[in-house]
Amino acid sequence: MYIDVIEELSDFDALRPAWDAVYEADPEAHFFLSWQWLSGWLATHRTVWFVLAAKRNDTDPEYVAFLPMRMTTGFDKKHGFFNELSFAGCGFSDYAGILAKPEFEAEAVPALAEYVKRKLNWTRFTMDNLMMSDHRRRLFLRAFDKTRCVQTPIAYVDVNTGTDHGICPSVNLPASWDEYLKQLSTNNRQKNSPAVAKDRRVGRLPDHFVRYRELR
Repeated sequence: MYIDVIEELSDFDALRPAWDAVYEADPEAHFFLSWQWLSGWLATHRTVWFVLAAKRNDTDPEYVAFLPMRMTTGFDKKHGFFNELSFAGCGFSDYAGILAKPEFEAEAVPALAEYVKRKLNWTRFTMDNLMMSDHRRRLFLRAFDKTRCVQTPIAYVDVNTGTDHGICPSVNLPASWDEYLKQLSTNNRQKNSPAVAKDRRVGRLPDHFVRYRELR
């Protein structure tokens, strides 16, 4: 696998057709990995960010996986300044993760992990709000061996209120407004029908709403 590094918004904009193609093919894709969501936040949340884009070789025009990331600088009294990696959505997304075409997942995901491990200069890698299947998680994490990396769990439960901030409710939606209305009560259907009629030209719910679902 060959890894490109995308660092400019103009390049990320140009990447949209390839990104959307992988997004549509990936059964683990969700709203917070959509081009629409990430492009808006990368443009407004001014931190050091980059996208690792995997393809089969350096001359192949087709990308098969993407890993959006951010890098920040921290300070430790004992060791001084250090670089901290995180997934690009951390801090403003309920979930973060990797996009990959299923037929290339077994090769692309470990390649992305190896690039992070060997090519990037970091001390801490925070995998916050990571949403992916156990299979994909294992493919990614096996690059970070226990002899060199120390794992520390992240607590999402507020000790004062008991609220688990790691929970993000989601719902599976049907493919069309008509199918959605059939699931509503008669009263709610009547309330929604004028708006549906007005926007009937849309036809389908946006795909990112259809794809936004819980994988746990």
